Amino acid sequence: MTTLAVIAKAPVAGRVKTRLCPPCTPVEAAALAEAALADTLAAVRATPARRRVLVLDGDPGSWMGDGMEVIVQRGAGLDQRLAGAFEDVDGPMLLVGMDTPQLTPAMLGAGLEALSSHPATLGRAHDGGYWSIGLQRPDRRAFEGVPMSRSDTGDHQLARLRELGLACAELDTLHDVDDLATARRVAAGSPHTAFGRAFAAWRQHGIRGMHAPPGTVYARGLERPHPAYRLRLESGDVRPVPFDRWLGDVTDADSRVLARAVGPVLDVGCGPGRHVRELAGRGVLTLGVDASSAAVRLARSRGTSVFEGSVFDAIPGSGEWRSALLLDGNLGIGGQPDRLLRRVGGLLTPGGVILAEVDPPGAPTGRTHARLEGPDLVSRWFAWATAGADGIQEIVDDAGLRLLERFEHDGRWFVAVEA
Repeated sequence: MTTLAVIAKAPVAGRVKTRLCPPCTPVEAAALAEAALADTLAAVRATPARRRVLVLDGDPGSWMGDGMEVIVQRGAGLDQRLAGAFEDVDGPMLLVGMDTPQLTPAMLGAGLEALSSHPATLGRAHDGGYWSIGLQRPDRRAFEGVPMSRSDTGDHQLARLRELGLACAELDTLHDVDDLATARRVAAGSPHTAFGRAFAAWRQHGIRGMHAPPGTVYARGLERPHPAYRLRLESGDVRPVPFDRWLGDVTDADSRVLARAVGPVLDVGCGPGRHVRELAGRGVLTLGVDASSAAVRLARSRGTSVFEGSVFDAIPGSGEWRSALLLDGNLGIGGQPDRLLRRVGGLLTPGGVILAEVDPPGAPTGRTHARLEGPDLVSRWFAWATAGADGIQEIVDDAGLRLLERFEHDGRWFVAVEA
């Protein structure tokens, strides 16, 4: 199979997207560049390929995610760096830049298919450059001396390929993010990408909207739920944040889990309090705990009993709770699930049970970082953890607790852990 590669600069303020300044500050421009690069890498990771390579000028960061092999750029000008990238990878390769966050696996798949039957491919940009180039075999002559970063670069590059006798398949022409006008156009066409969300956040709030406190983004989602909310992990994995579900009534899966809870019950990270409200309606003494003032206000407005604060604070009834809930992803908060389980276990009576939601079997388990992305706000990165159903045993052991059972309802996975 063919190698997929991205040639990019590390998104460092003052070194990337300088044509966005002004109106952007260098820091804001770098944040937009980081979002565009994250989208591009996500599309590459989702496309079948022999290798996935990041040809990088600078140092890797949290934006890179998993699954990418890093090769350092070499050469003075961009023409030499392109030539070097193809030589260093060797073999068939389709290469893209970092300025087209609207890229999809289908677009990349079309480029790979074209390259399988042509010695070269070229994807032009509307500004006269190009966003992608592919070669079946590396050839330094294809790049050296081709004028770069000009309105006629695409024409010169196509002419060079033809001079070398390479029949070139042309891919779709795309807009790349070069200035404010193209940034606005690309963001409008792909509003649910990381770049689209970051651009909307910048327009609404500037850098504060692109690196907002996680609690601020979470509160906005509770106040104005929208299907665009996502949790983006360092790995590049993007997960929906289902505010509508959290704000609604319990689901069938919720109800089945709650049927296992023996009162009194402590709901850790209760959010708007749907589990607390449901258990109270069943006559089960339940207290919610949440550090979000917005969530607590909303829960209390619905008549739910909630303690505002961290689970690591002094919790009422410590040592007397018979069950605890860690649902809706709360096991990942703070990035230390073993410490969280140990703390919650210490709040229970001996033999008490924690009911926790985990990721499905086969999902990765480990510490990472994440950020919340909404329609017009993006949070800064914060500590997070993932725990798959088949990776939870080690976490439970580290917490000094006992894993009783793994179970599944409606595609969601849970565990029962004994204190």
